[in-house]
Amino acid sequence: TGDADHEMLARKIKSLKKPVVLVTWHFGSTNATAKVLKEEVTYHVNINDMIVINPKLEEILTQAASYRPIK
Repeated sequence: TGDADHEMLARKIKSLKKPVVLVTWHFGSTNATAKVLKEEVTYHVNINDMIVINPKLEEILTQAASYRPIK
């Protein structure tokens, strides 16, 4: 999520002495993740940075995101 409303949740989790990990993945060149949220978390993993290192990862994640189980 890129929603700044989650900043309070991250702050609460950190107050419980637990690490907060934010994983983001945005399409295109615009990173919509709220700055206040990124500043509040313990760790921020940006999948786009990982795709630069391993371009095949984008195809894997896109396929996984579109997976629909058979009912």
